[in-house]
Amino acid sequence: MINHSCDVIDVTARFTSNSLESIFIALQSDTNSVSLTCGSPLTRARGGIDIPTKEISQEAEANRSAYLRVLGGEIAMNTIVAGILVAKITDPIPPEKWLNKMDHGQMIANAYGRPVVFLSLESCASFFPTRLGPNDSTSVSDPVYLLHVSGHHWVLADVQDVNGMKPIPPVVGSSRVTSQSTKEWKLKFKQHLTLYNQEVKRVKA
Repeated sequence: MINHSCDVIDVTARFTSNSLESIFIALQSDTNSVSLTCGSPLTRARGGIDIPTKEISQEAEANRSAYLRVLGGEIAMNTIVAGILVAKITDPIPPEKWLNKMDHGQMIANAYGRPVVFLSLESCASFFPTRLGPNDSTSVSDPVYLLHVSGHHWVLADVQDVNGMKPIPPVVGSSRVTSQSTKEWKLKFKQHLTLYNQEVKRVKA
């Protein structure tokens, strides 16, 4: 279950797990600010979610060659990285400066060494770290769950257990280029991934 006026069963009934359309994190909204607390300084937008833009940018540049392969080359990479940083957060922030699930999800997972799960009524996806395995001393095994609400921003979701486990949706990425670390994460959360698929099938039946 998700403690945000929404039951995970109701949500998964309408998930399209193989849909990869972009879903944006609005840096401005009418909701109270929600922190993605990862022990690092965060960039705070007015009334929106706190985005660790500096850490994400550093992650992208430090591992540029790896992201170039998955983001579509230099032009796309430069555009994505430029969109992460905001010079003055008191100014209106245009859509091109919003955080994009498909562009930045993997960067967040790698920057903090922990799984990141995006939940929405349209689609759902997970990102596992590709360099640090679950047994690495700096890894954090508990996933961060972000729930898409009001059609334009994300909040941290309190996901409750189902049969003693939290369901985890499919992991984004090609199985042909999966890193050893990602394989270890998938093995660790095998039952959680299976639970998600079972719940989707159960609701659709």
